[in-house]
Parts: sequence; C-alpha cells; structure tokens
Amino acid sequence: MRHLQATEILLGTDLSGDINGKVLDIANLDTGSISLTWTGSPVGDFKVQVSDDELKNPLDPDYTDLTWIDVSTQAAGGAGGSHRFKITDEGARWLTVVFSSTSGTGTVTVHNATFKGVK
Repeated sequence: MRHLQATEILLGTDLSGDINGKVLDIANLDTGSISLTWTGSPVGDFKVQVSDDELKNPLDPDYTDLTWIDVSTQAAGGAGGSHRFKITDEGARWLTVVFSSTSGTGTVTVHNATFKGVK
C-alpha cells in the first residue's frame, strides 16, 4: 500500500493575499484528507484542485503550469475556522490546494494533507 505521509500543503500562511499549494502526485492514492485551520478575519475560498495533465510534471524543473479543475471549495467568511476536505476515489494524477483571497487578513495555522492507496 502506498502512503503519502502528512505533509504541509500550502506554500504560505498569510491569508491577506492568494496562496498556492504544493503539487502532490496522487496517482494510485484513492483516499485522503486535507485539514485546514485558520485565524483572523480572512474572506476568500480554499479550493482543492486536480489535474490529469500527463505530459507535464510539476516535479520537473522545466514543467509548464498544469490545467487545474476545482473539485471542492470551502469559504473563509471573515472569521477563524477549520475544515477537513475528504478525498475519495478522485482518480486524478495531481492535486493541490489554493486560497483565493477577497479581503481581510488571517493566518493558516494547520494545512496538512495525508493520503493512502493501493500501490
């Protein structure tokens, strides 16, 4: 069984602007979760995004950006909070999380992703 141990998925924690996430290779991983906790008064959306672009490898230094599709969204509505995204049978090759800021400020204090799969 293949495991992706708990890894911090966001590349920043300041919610006063947009944040991109690490790109995870979830091929052969069928179950996972992403836990987020934030403080402050951010207004915006956390989005889980996937891509099936096979000819592009974000782990390769010469890659070009992937085509991302939103599969789940959680609003940060001006107050601190937390959310757990459950990922089951997604079937995509790549996964990331982004925060699209609208206004306000805050900090992400937890941003972990964990997956397991058949290989």
